[in-house]
Amino acid sequence: MVKDMLMWDETLFKDQEYFEFDFLPEHFLHREKQMETLKFSVRPALRGMRPLNAYLRGPPGTGKTSAVLKLFEEIKGATQKVVPIHINCKIDSTRYAIFSQIFHGLFGFTPPSSGVSFKKIFSNIAKQLVEKEKVLIVALDDVNYLVYEQEANDVLYSLLRAHETQPGTKIGVFVVSSDLSMDISSALDPRVQSIFQAEDIYFPLYARDEVRDILAYRVKHGFYPEVASREVLEKVVDCVMTSADLRVGIDLLKRAGFNAERRASKTISLEDVERAYEHSR
Repeated sequence: MVKDMLMWDETLFKDQEYFEFDFLPEHFLHREKQMETLKFSVRPALRGMRPLNAYLRGPPGTGKTSAVLKLFEEIKGATQKVVPIHINCKIDSTRYAIFSQIFHGLFGFTPPSSGVSFKKIFSNIAKQLVEKEKVLIVALDDVNYLVYEQEANDVLYSLLRAHETQPGTKIGVFVVSSDLSMDISSALDPRVQSIFQAEDIYFPLYARDEVRDILAYRVKHGFYPEVASREVLEKVVDCVMTSADLRVGIDLLKRAGFNAERRASKTISLEDVERAYEHSR
């Protein structure tokens, strides 16, 4: 029927941002306990003290990065005295690269890639923190890559013992790892272990009802009404439970929506989901 067909200038998506991996929803569902522990770790920094370190671990797609970014977003909106900086260690996996990103976060520009020593960059960072009376929180996401590259000890030692070189420097570190075979404590030298002393925050796999809640929230805000039926949602939930990664479900909803639009359909079918799952695999 023509009335069931999508016109060339119509779309099923009310807000496509809800299906992007880097989208931070207003309501971060089913991670209340983990967020509470993270906020507890940050609380000293809001009083001008050194924050507690934290170790976020769990399987991929369980909300670790989103939790950090959500918290950092809240910090930026609340105070300028705490500087939160998120670093992807897959991309920046050396001490120099990491401190260059920290420098950029503090000064608004990146130091030259050559000709400037690490000592100089480190000194400028520490002096800026002390002079401006700011507290730095660094999140090392996918810290396991630093361990693989044998950079973890030098990076953490430089961050956590900065106050010995520049008295008054206050820095806390969040490390994030999806490698469950790796124990960060055993991967660190005793000299680093003694000062790391992190809060252990575990992110378990989402239960089926939790996956359904999270995806239903995305469907409600991302699609127009009645685009994705309950049956379609359950099919996507099935795929997530098979893959054990929530990001698969978010991506499937987006791909299935595109498949339906290709058919000029106003609703997503089970075949759209199945075709999207086969392609994404």
